[in-house]
Amino acid sequence: ARVWCGLGDEPFLDSHQIPALATRAGLKIFGKFNGASGAADARSVRRALALFAKEDEPPAVIVWLRDKDGDNNRAEGFLQALAARPCTTPVALGLAQPEIEAWLICAWTPDSPEEAAQLGSVRADIGFDPTLRSHDLSSKSGNVRDAKNVLARLAAIGSSTEARWASAPLPLLTVRGQLNGLAQLIADASLHVVAAVGGRSG
Repeated sequence: ARVWCGLGDEPFLDSHQIPALATRAGLKIFGKFNGASGAADARSVRRALALFAKEDEPPAVIVWLRDKDGDNNRAEGFLQALAARPCTTPVALGLAQPEIEAWLICAWTPDSPEEAAQLGSVRADIGFDPTLRSHDLSSKSGNVRDAKNVLARLAAIGSSTEARWASAPLPLLTVRGQLNGLAQLIADASLHVVAAVGGRSG
């Protein structure tokens, strides 16, 4: 059986729990990253990779999903940790800019005149088409460009955003996801995740 899992039988690993779990596992991980101080998330990723490496049955592939919230240091920190990782498990990276709602928004296309009008209303309020420039949205609550707010407005009518996400063509998501982190995840998933579940990458 193939399942998504975190550590042990948990369905996923919450990044907020990583420091406590590393302490409980007796992991003592110190030092810089190739002589440089760790950027945002570098230590958290390094601890997580070490925790997975200690599992009796390490995962075939790790998918690291994180809201970027406009912080480019999170991408740098991930790469620092990956270069010094204590395991050889392939890792697929998904850093959502500004947050994961941007991925749902870039999968959204109007299916009716009413939905087209709704998109037009949102576009008029924020100054651009959010489905084409979801990376320019905000992760600050209360901001008119807040990704959660924009998604809620688009989802107010029509089919669910989850249904659109599940059925959206990968080429569309790749084009629209170049700057919001989704294209990177699609490429990594094609290379690592597909191979891990017995398919052919590419």
